[in-house]
Amino acid sequence: MPNCKQLPDQDDPVDPVPTNTRAGTGSHLDEKRPGTFVDPITGTPLFRSTTKFESGTGWPSFFNPVAGAISLHEDSALGMTCVEVRSASSGIHLGHVFDDGPAPTHKRYCINGNVLKFVLDAEKQIRVCPFRL
Repeated sequence: MPNCKQLPDQDDPVDPVPTNTRAGTGSHLDEKRPGTFVDPITGTPLFRSTTKFESGTGWPSFFNPVAGAISLHEDSALGMTCVEVRSASSGIHLGHVFDDGPAPTHKRYCINGNVLKFVLDAEKQIRVCPFRL
């Protein structure tokens, strides 16, 4: 498949060309545990779970990305002009951003849950010592 990047340990490629899942069908919609949503290719943090909110749209929604994690691009592919959200580290399409989110940013980053990987905060704290003590 041209212009696709393969996810590690998965059969389905992540296509950097804008595509979205149907509302209510993607993963991470009900994810509420403390952690970070990361780019599935680079592992770069994109959104903290503390910025996730219930938008009623059927897609995971966030009001603030991790600083420097995303890039914004004009998108008129659907017959209207909106703002596409891409991962700054890998360039994959994440979703779109709208100006109807909650305070303090009033932004709604409406994200395709199937392209996100969730990392629990507890997973980051696990340390494995390679040496026997």
